[in-house]
Amino acid sequence: MTVRIFVGTSPGSDDVPAERVLEYSLKKNSSLPVELTFMRKESEGFFSGFDDSEWFTPFSAFRWCIPELCNFEGRAIYMDVDQVNFRDISELWNMDLGDAAFACKPGGRTCVMVMDCAKMKEIVDPVSVIRQRADYATYAFQKFIKYATTYDTRWNCLDGEDLNPFDIYHLHFTHMPTQPWSPSWASTVHAKHDIPFTAKEHPRKDLTELWWRFLQEANKNTLSTLASPEYRSTLIKEHATTKWGVAAASMIDRIIPILDKYSVTETIDYGAGQCGFRQSLKAKGKGITVIEYDPGVPALAIPPNPADFLVCIDVLEHVEPDLLGNVFEHMQSLVKKNGFLSISTIPAQRILNDGRNAHLIVQEPQWWIDTVKHYFNIEDTRIIKNHSVELEISRK
Repeated sequence: MTVRIFVGTSPGSDDVPAERVLEYSLKKNSSLPVELTFMRKESEGFFSGFDDSEWFTPFSAFRWCIPELCNFEGRAIYMDVDQVNFRDISELWNMDLGDAAFACKPGGRTCVMVMDCAKMKEIVDPVSVIRQRADYATYAFQKFIKYATTYDTRWNCLDGEDLNPFDIYHLHFTHMPTQPWSPSWASTVHAKHDIPFTAKEHPRKDLTELWWRFLQEANKNTLSTLASPEYRSTLIKEHATTKWGVAAASMIDRIIPILDKYSVTETIDYGAGQCGFRQSLKAKGKGITVIEYDPGVPALAIPPNPADFLVCIDVLEHVEPDLLGNVFEHMQSLVKKNGFLSISTIPAQRILNDGRNAHLIVQEPQWWIDTVKHYFNIEDTRIIKNHSVELEISRK
């Protein structure tokens, strides 16, 4: 059995740290497999075309679309992104709903819900209707609450509620001005509804410290999804004993016009190696802030916060094939706007100390183009002398 969880989140990168903490905490504590779907506004697809002019979050009405998304079958849990889990979520998943269609916090708070999708079919409107009703979140609350039962309030503990952390099952940082990761959209939404907004520290320092600890753990845990322990050990040895990872210097004159094109002032160097990209920019007199990340270099192995731009120079061909999707998904979480990818398409001259060719993936340019399209929009493509492909990308 798999616990299906749907999370309302924002379309940009503001809530990526919160997403990371929530996913990590849920999977860490669950005795059952957890399948998460992050619901965010899209330009096309299921979560596109909604009139959100009266929504108080970027995802207010999405929770009522879940039953149709599940083909009105089985159970589903909904939760807002601004939460962290401390107890086995399968206990909530398996709660007795009785004759109710869903469960929520007493008082009608639907920011955590357990749904019987088949029963929800009898009460919820089609998604085609929800898309057209800007007031659907308010309307649904008033209309559907009579079909609900309630759960233990500790499954949706609002900003601590004076409880000891050990007594909280599932914490909800519901007061936007005090959320630890400070999403910028919160002040915009408040302004839209003429509600004053002043960011400030959360009154429960013990809870924010727990959140930051979970984020640190989640970031460290990311390493295991990007490279196997054996391969990461190989990468660390290669970087420590050789001058591996200096390709940026040879192509810096091609990269700088791209950075100028997108008015880049700060960028992540994903797979920074020997930090040659930053050094090459400095040599050219470019005052761009470079945030260096590389899971194969211990000093650079903690994932950074998202940035508007990302460069990934001769890195992707070094990824273990079965983890390439994880790497692309990780890059997705770090890119706010645009990026530049350079990918070699031929075998490397270097042989790793484990006997393999350093390029673990050798594919034609079109294969890489088709693969990248699953994760990013491609704005421009250049094939360089049949040995590499360069792609300008944007976030989907």
